[in-house]
Amino acid sequence: MSNIFGERHPYFVTRELEKEDEHVHNMTQNDQGLQCSQIRTTWRKRFHVSPSNSRRGSYSILAKDPLGPGMQGFRGLDISITISSSKEQPKLFAKLLSGGKTIDTDRISILGRVGFVLSWFGSILAILPRFMMQSTILFFKHNLHFWYRPEPLKESIGRPANWIEKILEQVFREYSKYLVQRSTAPVTILYTPGGVAEASEQTFISPSTCGPGDSNFEIKIKVLTPILYSRFVQYAHDSEATFCEVGVLWVLALLITQTIMGFS
Repeated sequence: MSNIFGERHPYFVTRELEKEDEHVHNMTQNDQGLQCSQIRTTWRKRFHVSPSNSRRGSYSILAKDPLGPGMQGFRGLDISITISSSKEQPKLFAKLLSGGKTIDTDRISILGRVGFVLSWFGSILAILPRFMMQSTILFFKHNLHFWYRPEPLKESIGRPANWIEKILEQVFREYSKYLVQRSTAPVTILYTPGGVAEASEQTFISPSTCGPGDSNFEIKIKVLTPILYSRFVQYAHDSEATFCEVGVLWVLALLITQTIMGFS
């Protein structure tokens, strides 16, 4: 799922087999009942989509099996999605239905592909203006509550970094490496950058870390959004930045040793 801020979040949704078994058990045993086999599941929100929708609440989906019993052929899409509040009150209901025949991408001609893209080109360009217009109407006319964007969670994918943040990411990486190399304690840093696609994960190991059997302080650092890089340089001390920017920096200590003052 993506939002208007350039952030993304992957949802891994599993089927609620108990509810589906109950639904099948309550159906009649004729063919009409078997054609109405359903897939139902509910999952909690973990991602901020828009200012008119908070991160609390849940999504629920109800979909009819598009292939039908025995996978005998495509029967069309019939999907219902409901957004509920944290009090389990439905706030928005959307339904997706297929219309017309399906398009086989392997058989469609180049001219047909161009025509298909052009038929949706205007709708894609109108997404942002339409969103801004409807949000303005809801906010001023219907007094809809405005939700400020929270920082993304650890499972989410932050927005892409701009060119300044890409430069500062390299500075942050080299500074982290410098701190680890001058540390007197056996410490290992597993650093995961945020918002820079061409930057890979990197591991920094202090010189006092000798072998796998030694006591080691291992830290995982994951930058949730590239805004950290521009904020980090504004602090006088790195420890102050770490504690003040906990919303955009995820830190996990795997093994604590007696002293870690060499990293401070």
